[in-house]
Amino acid sequence: MAPTPRQEVQSLHAQHWVNGGGDSSAPGGVRSIIDPATGTATGDFPVADSDTVDLAVRAASAAAPEWWALGWEERARLLLEVADRIAAAANDLAVLESREMGKPVAMAREDIEGSAEVVRDAARAAEPFFATEPAGGGLRRRPYGVAALITPWNYPVCQVTDVLGCLLAAGNTVVVKPSEKAPLAVAALGPLLDCLPPGVVSIVLGDGASGAALVEHPLVGLVHFTGSVATGRKVGAATGARLVPCFLELGGKDALVVDRDVDVSAAAEIAAEGGWVNTGQVCTSVERVYVHADVADAFLSELTRLAAEWQVGAGSDPATRMGPLVDADQRDRVHRQVSEARLAGAKILIGGEPLPGPGFFYPPTVIVGAPDDAS
Repeated sequence: MAPTPRQEVQSLHAQHWVNGGGDSSAPGGVRSIIDPATGTATGDFPVADSDTVDLAVRAASAAAPEWWALGWEERARLLLEVADRIAAAANDLAVLESREMGKPVAMAREDIEGSAEVVRDAARAAEPFFATEPAGGGLRRRPYGVAALITPWNYPVCQVTDVLGCLLAAGNTVVVKPSEKAPLAVAALGPLLDCLPPGVVSIVLGDGASGAALVEHPLVGLVHFTGSVATGRKVGAATGARLVPCFLELGGKDALVVDRDVDVSAAAEIAAEGGWVNTGQVCTSVERVYVHADVADAFLSELTRLAAEWQVGAGSDPATRMGPLVDADQRDRVHRQVSEARLAGAKILIGGEPLPGPGFFYPPTVIVGAPDDAS
């Protein structure tokens, strides 16, 4: 079935959020964002150079002493306000996510509402966290200072807010650099954060060079990166050279094992949801399934039936279960992996070809007999 189209909508123009205000400066040029459901431009964003990054980091560094001096009670109060604002804006942010990376709006909205609750949890955790600090001597909790938060495109808002709350509650200031594939929704967080003192959170938009300038900045005291293994190695090397703490959340290959005594229908549902949710663009997606021979035929039959039922289409359509892949490169990468598996002797039970029409759609696909080293 061909994917459902998306209606034409107004183009979006994102800004940096630096030191408490919008910033449209584009020393690195302006880049377009393509709506993956239509293949046409949906918006654009300015690319930060090292000077823009430096401005944001220095603003964060200047704001750090005051932010720490507020105390955990006031930081927690402000974080609860931020959480309320994110929850109230969840639908608008979800629409932006759908337009820039294809996710179904209903799913994105649920994710963002849940992420607002994560920010609330961080605020609530401040009291027991700091209550363990003795009045004199012994354990003393202190922030790292400026934290760099570099996030991927598959969960644009949640990958920021799920980490941001804890960093802020602990007294750090933060400079965020979202993926260049999906910066629009993260940029829209800026005005929602204007209840915080200027400089406490800045958002710089850009590409890999912008991210490298942030990681390598001498005033950055901690780096949290989520993304590919290849880029993670570079981030780890750069932070290691400066002896700066670094948190890396990278990709992997995740297997589901189906034993012979399971409920086959339930197992197939788990495999379908685990493999195809967010069009498989999740670092913990089910990438391969090992099934006991006694239930293999029944499992494959049920999984193939489910694949045929998953509605593929634009994220703006409430009936859509699976949106497009984020861009043409990602779609072509998936198809290359499927084609290589087929050439290696695997059998395609359903799917296995890009869908016709505009956009970057690929259907739910079930492959049997791929070699163990298949990507």
